[in-house]
Amino acid sequence: MFVGIAFGFHSWSIRRRIAVLLLSASVFAAGLAPWISAYRDHTGHYGFTSNGLESVRHGLVRYPHFPLGLELKERSADWRSYDDMWTDIRELAAADRGGAFRLLGIKTVRPWYATWSGRFDHYLLVVQLPWFLLFVLASGRTMWRWKQIPGEVILLHGYVAALWLTAALVAPILRYLSPAFPFVVIIVLWHALDANLLGEKTGEPRELPAEENIR
Repeated sequence: MFVGIAFGFHSWSIRRRIAVLLLSASVFAAGLAPWISAYRDHTGHYGFTSNGLESVRHGLVRYPHFPLGLELKERSADWRSYDDMWTDIRELAAADRGGAFRLLGIKTVRPWYATWSGRFDHYLLVVQLPWFLLFVLASGRTMWRWKQIPGEVILLHGYVAALWLTAALVAPILRYLSPAFPFVVIIVLWHALDANLLGEKTGEPRELPAEENIR
């Protein structure tokens, strides 16, 4: 939302953008502050989700099929805080950059099709892979034509990105990203129409026959 308002609504004045952003930030902070404070008092750390550290931990322990993933799974038993987790991640990533990129790729793509059980992943992948590729293309087109893209479309990109990032940071499964799919469909179709992929656009109004004009 902040990126969309700050850079996407080209017809708005700078003063108006700043005012809307300040108001949005104030409302957002006021709504979350009591929950964050209470969570900190009860757990000793700031919560990322209602399940706190465990949600992020679950997203890092299911990849024992390559060395870095296996090492993370073994070390995760000793994590008591986010500091413990990030210390291990930085150390292992520095020692195995290839494994770090592999883990990053898995956690980035899996939210588009994976389930916790893994039973239907192959079927979902067939359905979801085209949407993933189309959304990536639409996002690239948005970056390329930023000043020509309406702010509302940029906002929709932001909503998808926020849910995608959340799903990637915790257990990367489809149900955490699924609330974004109405936006994904709208974005892809909007870009297809704007790029003239679904039929030729003309700026000339259609002239109705005489009898239709009378009616």
